[in-house]
Amino acid sequence: MPITTTVATTSSIWVVKLCGYATAILIFEYLNIKDTQICILWMLMIIDFIVWIWKQLRIDWSKVTSHAAWQWAVKKISTLILILSLALMFKWIEIDWSFYIKSVLAIFIMAETYSITQNVYAIRTKKVVSEYDVVSLIIKKIWDFILETIEWWLKKT
Repeated sequence: MPITTTVATTSSIWVVKLCGYATAILIFEYLNIKDTQICILWMLMIIDFIVWIWKQLRIDWSKVTSHAAWQWAVKKISTLILILSLALMFKWIEIDWSFYIKSVLAIFIMAETYSITQNVYAIRTKKVVSEYDVVSLIIKKIWDFILETIEWWLKKT
């Protein structure tokens, strides 16, 4: 009985992954977003996770848990969903959005590189650097921009 449940769960996870991947590809094609930046961001996110695990194993291995891994996955996937949502919004309101999306992607790529650098430093020195949450700062700026855009549209109509 447990083997059947495990197989069903694993199959369900693969279906969700495949559908999510296919949906993302279709959205990228629809928005004419080059997948190079998204692929670089995704690779950096994975590298960041691996380096984070190394850091935790070197400093405090008790923090390496499945719960922490799920938290990481939710944060990273929500970042990608935010980027896709912004691209769809810019396309809908007919703003030349390619500059904004490229800028947002570039900043997210820099934020991931910053995080990797922090983790590597901690691995080498066994000193944890206080984390500066660049992504949350970016999200706050995006939120402010969206509110300003909504207010602009409301005044226009």
